[in-house]
Amino acid sequence: MAQPKPNVTDDIEQEVSRIQDEIEEVDLKKRQRLKNLDFFCLDNSIRESTVGQMRHHTVENKLAIFEQVKKCGIKDIVVASFSNMPRVDDTFCKLLVERNEDLSKLYSFSEVTGPLKNGVYDTETLPAALPKNMKFGLGNVFFELDLADKNCDWEVKFTTDDICKLLKKRIVWVKENIPKDGCRRNLLNLRDLPAAMTLAPERVLAVVKYLSQLPDDLKLFALCFEDPMGEYLPDEFEAWTGSIKRVMDANGWKDGKILVHIHEKWELQTASTLDCLSAGADGVWASLCVEGAAMGHACSTVTMMNLVRLGNQKILKKFNCTELRNAAIEITKLTTGKMPHPKQCVYGERAADLVFGFLGIGDFDLAKFFGVPTTNRITSLATPKMIVDRMVNLFGTNDQFTTEIAQKMKAKMIDDLVKESRKEEYQSAVGIALLFDRAGGKLTEKMSEVIAAVQIRNQHHLGLIEEIRATWDEWDAREEQYGDNCLEFDSFYGAFMAPYISCYHCPDAKQALKAIDMDSDGLLDWNEFMVYVKWALHEYPNLETVDDVLSTAFLKGIIPAMRDEKVKNQQDFAGSRHLLLNGLSWVEWKGGEVPKDAIAGGWDTKSEEEMYIGRVKIDGSFMIGNVLASRKSITVSYNGEEFNYQEFEVLVNPNNSVTIDWVLRRRGRVPCRAVKAGDDSHNLHYVGKANCGSDVIPGSVSPSDGCIFVAYERKPCKRKYRVLVAR
Repeated sequence: MAQPKPNVTDDIEQEVSRIQDEIEEVDLKKRQRLKNLDFFCLDNSIRESTVGQMRHHTVENKLAIFEQVKKCGIKDIVVASFSNMPRVDDTFCKLLVERNEDLSKLYSFSEVTGPLKNGVYDTETLPAALPKNMKFGLGNVFFELDLADKNCDWEVKFTTDDICKLLKKRIVWVKENIPKDGCRRNLLNLRDLPAAMTLAPERVLAVVKYLSQLPDDLKLFALCFEDPMGEYLPDEFEAWTGSIKRVMDANGWKDGKILVHIHEKWELQTASTLDCLSAGADGVWASLCVEGAAMGHACSTVTMMNLVRLGNQKILKKFNCTELRNAAIEITKLTTGKMPHPKQCVYGERAADLVFGFLGIGDFDLAKFFGVPTTNRITSLATPKMIVDRMVNLFGTNDQFTTEIAQKMKAKMIDDLVKESRKEEYQSAVGIALLFDRAGGKLTEKMSEVIAAVQIRNQHHLGLIEEIRATWDEWDAREEQYGDNCLEFDSFYGAFMAPYISCYHCPDAKQALKAIDMDSDGLLDWNEFMVYVKWALHEYPNLETVDDVLSTAFLKGIIPAMRDEKVKNQQDFAGSRHLLLNGLSWVEWKGGEVPKDAIAGGWDTKSEEEMYIGRVKIDGSFMIGNVLASRKSITVSYNGEEFNYQEFEVLVNPNNSVTIDWVLRRRGRVPCRAVKAGDDSHNLHYVGKANCGSDVIPGSVSPSDGCIFVAYERKPCKRKYRVLVAR
């Protein structure tokens, strides 16, 4: 027996045509409906935002929320939910009356039914909220009703006809007992619609039909419903909304509004709301922020901004939408005492971030709409331009902020995750500055200032910093320049570095010094060290002890930055045999005239002539020596002895195009932009000079040895010297 062919479209053109038809149908049924919808917003910020909160609203809170809602141009506002016991709502409504607020579009909740006894609702007892509505003159009653309560003996002891008669009874009572100028706006919320439409759809639609056929003077302003659990699919709500709308239209209630309210549980709330609107609903009853019962709900701010981005112009004319973001933030703060979650759609701190370097589909720019700056979100997905823009935004322009360094920063992010299983934050000023440093950049003065200004508010963290400062001051007291907020390298090593880098004179120790010494003055400034300490506390807030903080600062901050300094130095030194990166160059001299533009670096008193800076290769390493034109040779100090060579190189400044200077230093320290001399695979050497009696003699500054080596009367090592700098 032949098997039926699978329902697979082989014809690509046919499939394209089919999907285009389907998308066109979506556009006609949904996008165009949402684009042209005359949206209605019943604000429930005063009531919804307090449900399920640990702290309830005070009168002042409610009044502040009320003012935020009005700023958005929303006039229809739920202000109370009364009970038989006095609530803050009673005091708040009294205040509204005393302030002569316009009550014509203010609403209050009320139950339809009385207590449930033996499977039957009490229809005689007046709900407690209605007399209070009358007391405060709130003529717009927001009735609430359950149509699937399992404790009710439906259709046996209490029928659909019974509930319809009770609804009419409540509506008539409001009309007769609460005077109202203008249009009365009573509403009914079917509180358990999903369950009722699943278990007893006939009952729901019968109630809708009954309400649709009421006389005009008794007709409700709107029929509302909600999903209290947030568990149903958007397509289900679309079907239920469409069904209710068709029954209303067929029974003479075409101008009746449908308002929806979807709670959050499985992140379906906004999609469900939009599907309801596209299926015939007119608006929402919701808070401006997501805070509410259970896990929150589909707030009006997000729903309205979805309509705005889809091109709805009516909503822009009807409401002050540019205030929505600020209002949602303020109401969240009033409700929770905290800012919204950073990733909260529309009004979270990161809602307007650029992630991949583009805004998204379409032309709508959320940041531009609200007038807030767009923040580039710095992750491994960020483009180099986004990284550069973020640094410029935080720290101002700098020649180091290039596409090349941004590429290295991206690579470092990936290395952190892949090679080191290290998860860091790169968005903040602290985070991106340390990433820049670890990727081979040199922390700028502005970066240091911004990081130093980071406020440490955690009392435990403050205590840890105080302990670190006490150790700092203890070592500072041993130095000549006590109280200058700086430590010499040997003091800093003894106080903090020794547990992490075992060798005081080894290259690693010197590289760590360079990583921390941001202004390259050879001293460790307290604020320079605090960059790493604050970063450690910022990134790892659960650190318990000073040892924990220092270990994190060194092992995850300073030592990785130290490695990048080493790589950078190796790259800088590569190919420096003849032409230096700073524009100076080395020229061979085999006798004869002094090379043009040779740099004088000293003075020989005996011959009364200048000494020039030369270098020679000894055992594979370049060493700096002094050159006298009359002698036509170079004299170098090496391993404690003096050597003379006839073939060597002289340092020149071609056409004097580079500004040079001599900067005073001591004990192996070198300033920024110091001119490198050579590399013996263990140490970096720099061009320097020292006073030796009445002479000034050029020599090799060796940071690892903490001195300059000069050829002078067999006393080659000097602790105080000047270093050549190319500006």
